[in-house]
Amino acid sequence: RQFTPVLKKFVESLQGAGDHSLKVIFVSSDKSESEMWQYMYEAHGNWLAVACGSGGKDQLSSRYQVSGIPSLVVINQVGQ
Repeated sequence: RQFTPVLKKFVESLQGAGDHSLKVIFVSSDKSESEMWQYMYEAHGNWLAVACGSGGKDQLSSRYQVSGIPSLVVINQVGQ
């Protein structure tokens, strides 16, 4: 939970300079949806999120070879 505030500050600095091209999609490892939303409310910017318990986390982790948290994956518009 130390990485997210750094990322939030970086995104806000880009947006403050007029660059809104970077989109962050949060993939939670929280135990419940309420924990995920509480953390997002406390520590995140205006980010998108993969629904908790949707299976999206496992699919993305497999596709992008994520093996631990925190992890940052940068992809282009076509997912590469």
